[in-house]
Amino acid sequence: MSTDKTGGRAHIAADRQVTARKRLFVVTGAFSFINALISGRVNAEDHITVLVLFCGRDQVRDLTRQIRMIRKVDQIRFLHDPEQYRSVLNNRDWAKKLCSVPDEVRMFLTHQTWLHNRLFKHYPNARITLYEEGLASYYPGLVDRIHAWDRVDAVRTHNYLGRYVPVDTNLHPDRFGGIDKAAFLRSLAASTLEPAEPDTRDLDAVVVLEQYLFKKGESVSIDELAAEYAAAIAQIIQRGYRVLYKPHPRESTPLLDHILGQLPQGHRSRVEALPGGGMVEQRLLARPAAAVVAINSTSLLTVPHFLDIPAYRIASDAPLRVASGLPVETRGMVWNHVAMTARLPDVSALPDLGEPTAAPMWERIHALPPTDRDRGLQALASSDFGADYAGRVRQVMSEDTEEVSFDLFDTLVTRPAHEGADLWWLLDKPLRDTVPAFQRFSDARRTVFSRMAADAALAQEETPAETSLTELYAFLARRLGWDESQRDQAMAAELDLETRAVVLREAGWGLVAAAQAAQKPWFITTDTYLDGEQLDRIALSKLPDLPLDADGQPAVYASAAFQTTKASGALFGEVAARRGVPAQQLLHVGDKADHDVANAIAAGWQGAQLPAPAAAAEAALPQLWQDVRHERGTGLVRGLVESHVFDNPDRLDLDEAMVGADPETIGYAAVGPALLGWTRWLLTEATGRGIDRLLFCSRDGYRPLQWAQQLAALDGAPAGLPQMHYLFSSRTAIMPMFSADPARAAYTEFVHGLNPNNTPRTVLETRLGTEAAARLLPSVTAAGFAPERPIGGPRRQEFLAVLGRLADQIAEQCAPAADRAERYYRHAVGEAERPAVVDLGYSGSSQRAVNLAVGGQPKVAGLYFTTMEHNTEYAWINDLEVAEFSQEPAFFTAGALLEWLITPGFLPECEGFVDDADAPGGVRPQLGATPQGDPIRDQVGRGAERFFADALERFGADVWQLVMRPRLWTHPLAQLFSQPGRADAMALGAGRHDDRAGAAYESILDYWPAGKKARG
Repeated sequence: MSTDKTGGRAHIAADRQVTARKRLFVVTGAFSFINALISGRVNAEDHITVLVLFCGRDQVRDLTRQIRMIRKVDQIRFLHDPEQYRSVLNNRDWAKKLCSVPDEVRMFLTHQTWLHNRLFKHYPNARITLYEEGLASYYPGLVDRIHAWDRVDAVRTHNYLGRYVPVDTNLHPDRFGGIDKAAFLRSLAASTLEPAEPDTRDLDAVVVLEQYLFKKGESVSIDELAAEYAAAIAQIIQRGYRVLYKPHPRESTPLLDHILGQLPQGHRSRVEALPGGGMVEQRLLARPAAAVVAINSTSLLTVPHFLDIPAYRIASDAPLRVASGLPVETRGMVWNHVAMTARLPDVSALPDLGEPTAAPMWERIHALPPTDRDRGLQALASSDFGADYAGRVRQVMSEDTEEVSFDLFDTLVTRPAHEGADLWWLLDKPLRDTVPAFQRFSDARRTVFSRMAADAALAQEETPAETSLTELYAFLARRLGWDESQRDQAMAAELDLETRAVVLREAGWGLVAAAQAAQKPWFITTDTYLDGEQLDRIALSKLPDLPLDADGQPAVYASAAFQTTKASGALFGEVAARRGVPAQQLLHVGDKADHDVANAIAAGWQGAQLPAPAAAAEAALPQLWQDVRHERGTGLVRGLVESHVFDNPDRLDLDEAMVGADPETIGYAAVGPALLGWTRWLLTEATGRGIDRLLFCSRDGYRPLQWAQQLAALDGAPAGLPQMHYLFSSRTAIMPMFSADPARAAYTEFVHGLNPNNTPRTVLETRLGTEAAARLLPSVTAAGFAPERPIGGPRRQEFLAVLGRLADQIAEQCAPAADRAERYYRHAVGEAERPAVVDLGYSGSSQRAVNLAVGGQPKVAGLYFTTMEHNTEYAWINDLEVAEFSQEPAFFTAGALLEWLITPGFLPECEGFVDDADAPGGVRPQLGATPQGDPIRDQVGRGAERFFADALERFGADVWQLVMRPRLWTHPLAQLFSQPGRADAMALGAGRHDDRAGAAYESILDYWPAGKKARG
């Protein structure tokens, strides 16, 4: 490490009433420092420490000069060796010496988010601004990896030309914003070490930027890269230009020598090497050139944006090959490659010397929507992926591919069903009266093809290559005795259901986006029994764009129209003849290895498989549903999960997963289904028991209440639903009720149930309140218990005995709080005759507290996700009703984990009640502080909410038809609890759980033994 402390602190005049702020800038170079400086307000009086990463020792002098030319700073410190970053950035003492208690940290946004997480944890009170560090800052999904996201005030990027904008802007529009262009140019000019003469120009030259992609893994050799550069430079020279070759500013490479070795002798003299140091933007600011050329450098955007100099690409698939070998960057590099290919012309479009060079670029980039509003780029960004999907993108964009064909169902669109036929189960009840008693329409619909084939065989009739939907229903009508109106009703019901259920498949549309970016014609080749109108209604209308043929008609080649199929292979020959392209230059992409890939290749085409979500799920997570007996509803819920989680089959890090390798997936695939199943059960159970008021206990009941209210509003909801209300409750809020009677205070174990890891102060404050604890602590201390030290297991009974001796004092201290709580709960029950509390479960203390408040009249039931034996025993003794949704044993081993997964992290705890004449019942809840943000928990919640929203969107009122036993609703969650993979545990491992009243552990893994073991 080297340090520069010259320059000192800026002087603050004594008479100025400005509070100086302490800021830490984490940068990589001059471009980075400028972005940091102008990404937010900085006062002249502020103290700035600069930490420089990824900077060579030979660059320290120049970079230090540049920074100080732009802005006075307190100190500049360099960390040169990336090998030491993990250990150094994990050192709290080092961080404190670097910058003690900064008000703000500004850091470049990059894919190496472990740097952010290690550094930010040392400054827990600092606000955070993230700013652009080149195209890596545009990678989708980066902010989801920032553990301190709740402290991030802003993410600043340049949003080049108003057309190149991070796609994550759509997820967080309140935090993403631009960087001032004029301010950047001022700082850029101020940082130029050796300004050129302002009238010196290179308008007869094109600047070619070196990129060392051959050093990123082993996917691209230096000679392969040199060949692509040489071909591009030859085209530039043939158009009359000189070439100014700009070496990489930080890395010294022999690439230029290899390029020159592949150029004709006459071209070499037209290539001039520029100095390697500094930013190309600084040179072009003073000495404009005709254009700038590179493969995928950020400068292809900065130069046009800041300097109005056009940019052209070197046609290359090197970024895609490199991306395949860099898992942490694969999605981001592919996204940028597709985005840039679509928006920037390659050097073949460069006009001859003397002609304007700007038009090809401006026309192309403005012909497309901004990247954040580009539906294809949104599809590419929708989920992380690895090398296989990057390989499919490369195949689609390859120069060996002239046109691209796509299958339709399970490739470009999907259904929320494990098997497509599962969807027909939703027609069984609506069409119940059209089939004989106790038969299912879905069974008849499933077997119609085999029955028709058997009939044709018996009659020795030839069957058509593709049977239409109309013919299918005509056969069903004959067999089931339907009249014409019944036939039409049933077929219309199926069409309506399919229309609602089918949606775009993001991974498929991402490949269409790649084809469009490479300006390749694309079309659809599909096997289907639907006619043109039906196909358009169900599937084609879900596509953002339709492929068109030369006559402007939809380029859709369907088996129903041609009476040949992909399944037989014959359809590929028909389509090739109509496209007029050699078969070997046609690529077909589909979900089936046999019909789509093998048959395409047999016809002379190229083939690429994009496995269907259900097939991908079974391959990636084979143990999740192994040996589980399915029900009809399971196929639909499972299919909904698969169509979302495995929309892209090439998900990362699932080799060691049971459910998912990221928090949002766990929320979607495990928490969402369990919570939906419980919420449906609550409403049906309540109506069946005659419950007229459901009181959803805070905080566990917050999300179930929201969902229950939405389910209740749907057609098909049970009749006679109860009123639903949110009930403030917690151990801290209800304990005074159990302690206001000396006998209960002395002998009721659950009042003082405690973990010996807790301290006497924590036990008393969380159970009796801060004021009561302060008055009782002296007596506890006198008995030999230090207030701030853990009670310890051996002394647990002794501590309870001390509390027993203090029973009269405890009761006296708790009486006022108990009175307020009882008044609140009596008002909450109101005039209800059959009320019930809704709680996650376990001990059931909230149910007992409400019953205590109302004196047993009326008796208050309890509806739980799961509960414990002593709760059911208390209920039996006291003639109370208790019902639980799940009896899965796995949930008893990690109750705090279940609470953490289901409950939103932003909800403050109810700490008791205060008198308030204006509040209902004369009391109102007293809420604690808003909990510290936990981005892991937030992502779990986001996944669960997305599942629920998708269920309502895809199934609508039919969500009430998703009937299955509780153990199937909770199966993925139970598997997560009992048999997590290492990836599951790693995904949740950074989660924090505040349980002061219980075990007082901070890490969620301390409440999840199986997860802790799995992580290792």
